[in-house]
Amino acid sequence: SGERWGNLMVFPELHRPELKSAWQRDAQFQSFRELLLAEGWRTALVATFQGREHTYGALLVGSRQTRSFSPVELKLLLALSHPLTLALENRFLNQAARMHREDLHSLNRIVEAVSSTFDPQSQLAILHRELSSTLCPSELSLLLVDSATGSRQTLLARDGEPDNDPLPRAHDEKLA
Repeated sequence: SGERWGNLMVFPELHRPELKSAWQRDAQFQSFRELLLAEGWRTALVATFQGREHTYGALLVGSRQTRSFSPVELKLLLALSHPLTLALENRFLNQAARMHREDLHSLNRIVEAVSSTFDPQSQLAILHRELSSTLCPSELSLLLVDSATGSRQTLLARDGEPDNDPLPRAHDEKLA
């Protein structure tokens, strides 16, 4: 079947029936194997880019001739896969950090805009405008609950819910 060398998986003979039976429960591997065989590959090596929490991809090395990989070739692929994994992981972490910074900047801008007025209708208009550009309108609703009286006011309704005006008027309902 296959041989594991750390994050490397070596398939010395893709055409062998034992390989198919050893991996029979893995439909994705079967499709992968069939694709490689259709391309004329006889031997394959897969080096995964496995980070701490995610797999970021893989490097495929193959041959149209049945062959074995030397220890030097395996060590070279192991040596290459580690820095590539770190680079990919850093890219995804930096991308996530940038998105979080943008979200925090947007929230700060919204807080400043809402704080600039005491008029509830103006605050509602600001919230609606700013949150609609950040969130999908179908995910946006705002409900004000008065803890003293138990009443609630739907200030902004989600798409498909009652009071779905651009800025619905608040209405009171007693909580059951």
